[in-house]
Amino acid sequence: MDESGISYGLVGGYALILHGVMRFTEDIDLLASDEGLDDLYEVLIGRGDVRVATRSRNLRDVETGVRIEFVVTGEFPGDGIPKPIDFPDPQLLTE
Repeated sequence: MDESGISYGLVGGYALILHGVMRFTEDIDLLASDEGLDDLYEVLIGRGDVRVATRSRNLRDVETGVRIEFVVTGEFPGDGIPKPIDFPDPQLLTE
């Protein structure tokens, strides 16, 4: 994904692990903008990843079964109800 030039961010359990918080997780959570999500699909689908379900935005690695869940810029964490914080544009996190 890095080679594609698409901005994304690792969030969720694996991000916590990278910061030293030991936590069990069964999926990979990625942050993307709407446009970046479409571009990530172009890179990932058909190269070992498939959609979990027809209308799902999430993917699954065919070989390992690991699920890739996406959160999108502007959405609200948890229940999706508007709150003081929302998911940022991953492009802003790398600058």
